[in-house]
Amino acid sequence: MRMRKPTVQVYAGARVLIVEDNPDRLVWFSHRLTGCDVLHTKDPDRAIELLELYGYVGYHCIFLDHDLGGDFQPPYTTDVAKAIRDHTGMIFQKNIVIHSLNPAGAANLQTILPPAIRLSFGSFEIEVLP
Repeated sequence: MRMRKPTVQVYAGARVLIVEDNPDRLVWFSHRLTGCDVLHTKDPDRAIELLELYGYVGYHCIFLDHDLGGDFQPPYTTDVAKAIRDHTGMIFQKNIVIHSLNPAGAANLQTILPPAIRLSFGSFEIEVLP
């Protein structure tokens, strides 16, 4: 019997931030997040700027990759995770999905953001709710 993948639910019209460097993954996200206000970047400094622009709690969901320079290569999203933690405490962290395929990197991000959900890319689906 095949198990169903976990599903991340996001409301239509919600603001979503994706921090990701892989163009194929960005296409995957964009197909699933139709009807949402999606912002994305592969630059950690730009991610922090976007978080500050809309307010750290101005996002319904944030998807974080760890390695933004290719597999196991810098830059990393560690500073983004620390900025979220420092500006929100534990309030917002449950709406963060760490989707990195780097197990050590994902574990590092979850150490910084303990309530974040850790689902490696390809192991989950996204559903946009009305």
